[in-house]
Amino acid sequence: MGSVGLREFRRYAKNSDMPELAEVEITRRKLLLLVKKKIFTDFWTDWPRGLKLARPDFVCRDIKKRKILDGHRTGKVIFLHLSGRPERILAFHQRMSGRLEYHSKDYSNVLKNIRIRTRRWVHFIFKFSGGGELRFIDPRKFGLVWYGSPEDFQKDKYLKNLGVDLKKLTFEEFCEKLKTRNQIIKAFLLRQDVISGIGNIIADESLWWARIHPKRKTSEFSEKEIKDLFDALQKTVSEILKAGGTSMRNWLPPAGKKGSYQELCKVYDRAGQNCFRCGHKIRRIITAGRGTAFCPSCQK
Repeated sequence: MGSVGLREFRRYAKNSDMPELAEVEITRRKLLLLVKKKIFTDFWTDWPRGLKLARPDFVCRDIKKRKILDGHRTGKVIFLHLSGRPERILAFHQRMSGRLEYHSKDYSNVLKNIRIRTRRWVHFIFKFSGGGELRFIDPRKFGLVWYGSPEDFQKDKYLKNLGVDLKKLTFEEFCEKLKTRNQIIKAFLLRQDVISGIGNIIADESLWWARIHPKRKTSEFSEKEIKDLFDALQKTVSEILKAGGTSMRNWLPPAGKKGSYQELCKVYDRAGQNCFRCGHKIRRIITAGRGTAFCPSCQK
């Protein structure tokens, strides 16, 4: 991403939120149900800047006849493992406005009510034998697609620095990471190179559950507060997964059905409303460069 694109991304990020761990995990699960074992026949893009590790002409040649074997997620990135030799991986980061959508004749009726479906926003198309297509829709063009070998992925600046995934994080690891840093807790939680998968929603909601102010320094935390926050992070992710994700702006899973966690938020996007716990007004401030919602009464 060039300097202008990076500035725009940061400006947009202050008032928008990308799919987080739960939404990306839901996308991965639903996507695999639709595309696992499908065989690629072609590839197209009109946005080569969003493609990493390989040129479009190479992907077009190399991906043909490869089958999707399986997929996993680390943080906010979905990795699809392909058949054939040499080994190849296809990965997606939806970032602010990106979403993955599967199209086929049999599946078109599911897409009737999808809000984001304009053809000009489709910037990557992966075609399958039998006529199906995997489309990466991204109005803002912030999303990223990687294609290459496992060795290529290990050299990528973003991927090689991804921290441990929140769902795989142990309490002992969380303690160690938190205690060895001295920064405000909201900034710490958003660092993808430390713990991957946490975004604005998970951070704000978890801090509310743990009764912790978003500007508290990590060095000030007691053992109990660390445990409360760790439990709150796991609880928040579980609740968002159970609700089918958070569909507030652009995100929808491949099947097109909206998530409902936006209706259950405790503080996120609730500035000016009463706290469900103490009744005081929820405030919104800018912390770590991001809009942050919290209760000034019960988060200390």
